[in-house]
Amino acid sequence: MKDESKFNNHTDSMTEMISEQYELDIKNKRLIEENDQLTSMVDELQARLEAQRTYRAMLAHEIGTPLTLIQGYLQLVEDGAVDPTTHPYHKLAVEKVGMLSRLVGELQELSVIEKQEAMVRLERMNVSDWLKRIERLGSFMVEQSGRIFRWNVFGRPQNDLDVFMDFFRMDQVFQNLLFNAIKFTDEENGCIEFYVYWEGPDSIKLVVKDNGVGIASEDLAYVFKRYYRGTEGSSDTTAHGVGLGLAIVDEIVRAHSGTITVKSHEGQGSSFIIELPLKDEADYDDNNDYLEGR
Repeated sequence: MKDESKFNNHTDSMTEMISEQYELDIKNKRLIEENDQLTSMVDELQARLEAQRTYRAMLAHEIGTPLTLIQGYLQLVEDGAVDPTTHPYHKLAVEKVGMLSRLVGELQELSVIEKQEAMVRLERMNVSDWLKRIERLGSFMVEQSGRIFRWNVFGRPQNDLDVFMDFFRMDQVFQNLLFNAIKFTDEENGCIEFYVYWEGPDSIKLVVKDNGVGIASEDLAYVFKRYYRGTEGSSDTTAHGVGLGLAIVDEIVRAHSGTITVKSHEGQGSSFIIELPLKDEADYDDNNDYLEGR
């Protein structure tokens, strides 16, 4: 009887231990699930904070360049070097003020912050007027910096073409490319060239070329990546910033169904090549006022 009693006590004890272990396993499983949920919430919060930080950095980058242009123009006016009533740079300065107004408005577009995508608003403009606008921008930025600016056009459109694109965003593209070209060329001997190639009735190739320090071969595959600032020990071609300028350029060009590539050698300058379809109203849906970068 004693042996049976001991066996029963042992069995009861084992049953109790198994039950406690089972309850403990359930609690551990619940804790793991709650921890996973908490981790997911923390990751989502960090992603949101990072998205907001990214967009603030993009805004700071995009606001800085037009402010520099406007400041330079106003300095010329103050020095009496230009007549603000007749000089073509006056119109450019007005356009840059409009750009700043739109950037400020985008602070309220939370969808842009969340998606981190370039949004484009389509407008109509004659393609020749658009190219004159780019030439005026390039001339002002480069000559104000003390470098040489050259504008080259090969071929011509087959007709007086109107195109639909976001001209504000495209200004950002060339503004960033020209800013980088200026930054990485020598003030004394720097030369920045802009080439326009008519590829056909509905496409165009635009090239921004400089004779600056160039880009290290190991950096070429990454220059359009967010926050990429060049490899250590390279020619420092992407430093002095947060590494967003070319990422912004790439997003805007892709949002217009275009492509951008780069050719460069250290010490021999860089060429940024944009190939862009020229779309008219028929290429878009009637209600498609916005396109989102893919």
